[in-house]
Amino acid sequence: MAITAGQDILASDFISSSAGAADAGKAPKLNSVGRLDQSFIMHGFGGDGSDGALNITSGTTTIDLASANLLVKNYSSINISSGATLAFSNPASNGSVIISKCTGAVTIAGTIDIRNLGATGGVGGTYSVGYDLGAAGTAGYGLLYNSSASTAAALTPTGSGQQTNGATATPGISYNSNSLYSRIISLTCGSGGSGGTASNATGSNGGAGGRGAGSMLIECVGALSITGTIQATGTAGTAGTSGSGSSGGAGGGGGGGGQFIVLYNSTITNSGTYNISGGAGGNGANATPASGGNGSAGGGGGGSYYAGGGGGRIWTSNGQAGNNGAAGSGSNGGAGGTGGTASTASGGSGGGGGGSGYSIILANTIFV
Repeated sequence: MAITAGQDILASDFISSSAGAADAGKAPKLNSVGRLDQSFIMHGFGGDGSDGALNITSGTTTIDLASANLLVKNYSSINISSGATLAFSNPASNGSVIISKCTGAVTIAGTIDIRNLGATGGVGGTYSVGYDLGAAGTAGYGLLYNSSASTAAALTPTGSGQQTNGATATPGISYNSNSLYSRIISLTCGSGGSGGTASNATGSNGGAGGRGAGSMLIECVGALSITGTIQATGTAGTAGTSGSGSSGGAGGGGGGGGQFIVLYNSTITNSGTYNISGGAGGNGANATPASGGNGSAGGGGGGSYYAGGGGGRIWTSNGQAGNNGAAGSGSNGGAGGTGGTASTASGGSGGGGGGSGYSIILANTIFV
């Protein structure tokens, strides 16, 4: 029974674990190992299971992001069977972050696809009069997240691919392992690559920059098993084009790779495949026979945790082959695009590769 004022306290009024509302008014006591049982603590980690079970046994289940920067789901269990896919649609233009909390087991034998959920790439330049620079890619959305408090604070986005002349594009909001142990997780989408520069004739246009990949965090209270595939690669930039009798247009920069993080409380099987590379830069177009013309600069790759590679340089003289774009940084940075070949005019330069994304699968020792 519940303890009330002036009443003697009985041994039965003390409980070592709570069953919820039925135990209102009773006093907690330490359990058999001398600790307060977790059932007395309001948990943020793993959520409350209010969205029920996510069970995808075949085909593709697509969740609509409705242009939101942040989607939080509270599952009781997650199962994606072999051959099945969890995908998402309609991300925000600067990227979407997905947080999936789970009170039970998480089994990923199929595929989770968060490609094309990051920031958009810039459009390529279009010849009108002279050289038209491609548009810069959009900076990827990011936030600082505290699982225990279930709070998130938006970060100022950085790291979009800029139209470059051999310079390295800046990285996005970086992950810092010390932040995790301060109960803060930095979640950020891959940024978009810049569009390539148009050249000096109609039809010699710059390629578009690739879109970055999204960011996903899974909190798993139960057993974790990942034997499937995580698709979080940035999208490749498109190639430049050549008009009749002109120098070549430059390739667009690749989009930044995505981010996939899992924190788990229980047992783990982890033999999954994690595809987190930045998108490749688009190739510069070959020059076609002409009386002359300078080459055009490739678009810079979109930043992610790592910086995107710079686009190849502008040639200010005739008859030069386009420069190759630089690869994105990090172990899985996207390849730079290949420069176009020369004739009397110069070839377009390749776009820079997108910066590498990353994955982290880590035992939870800090959130409750």
